[in-house]
Amino acid sequence: MKYQKLILLISFTLIACSEKLSGKNTFEEANQYFLSIDPNYVSTTEKHAMQFKNISFEDSKMDDRGLSYFIYSPNITSLNLGRTKITDVGLSHLLILKKLESLLIYQTAITCNGIKILEKLDSLTQLDISYNKGIDDSCIDNISRMKQLTSIEIGSTKISDNGFLKLRKLRPTMQVTRFEESGNY
Repeated sequence: MKYQKLILLISFTLIACSEKLSGKNTFEEANQYFLSIDPNYVSTTEKHAMQFKNISFEDSKMDDRGLSYFIYSPNITSLNLGRTKITDVGLSHLLILKKLESLLIYQTAITCNGIKILEKLDSLTQLDISYNKGIDDSCIDNISRMKQLTSIEIGSTKISDNGFLKLRKLRPTMQVTRFEESGNY
């Protein structure tokens, strides 16, 4: 697993270096992309982007391409991508976020294949995957292996009552909630 992470990090670095050598300013492209998808985004400097901790692109047009630009903000600890256009394909870009503790990816196109990718995020403690119809009982073992995870929201997914109970049994100290259970809809 460490080998895969190293390869991914090297790949991101090589891509960034090759684009800079070819005359492309990828940070400027990142700024332009974020401005195009979110009217609330304020253009920033590369130095400032490195300091970002909490970011929300909730309800924006964020897609998999946009996730690749998080290479410029590796210190993010909290990320809200709820109700965006991200898919499993883009989630591998989040592996660069070694300090990511809270990830909200509710109502996206994430499936159990995406959960397998998220398993590699060693610092993730809070995860919201609610309203993802591609999340079902086949994800339970992957979720249970995320030992650092302390809370997960699985409301309005295809995780059955049996899957819910299995997850609670496998991870009795993890807070597993569903909107149906809490009364929040």
